[in-house]
Amino acid sequence: MKPFFEQIVCIDEPKMEEGDFMKQVWLGIGLVTQIIGFIFLFFEFIIGITFIGLSFVSFVIILIYLIKERIQEKKEEEENDYRNY
Repeated sequence: MKPFFEQIVCIDEPKMEEGDFMKQVWLGIGLVTQIIGFIFLFFEFIIGITFIGLSFVSFVIILIYLIKERIQEKKEEEENDYRNY
């Protein structure tokens, strides 16, 4: 028997792909390192700059994931192109 809330509202959670999970992890790492970096800028300048640099590295990694995903989508579009049938 389903819980009452699930009986009223149809809850279908979308499946998370591996790339989506990694993007969320790197986004979280980037956010946390950037916050820590700005806090450390007031106390230890070198450590703060290091954390901010690490946050930019994580954002570059996210961009790489997005570019790879877009290239994959383009390949799938070309394979499923039925304009010339």
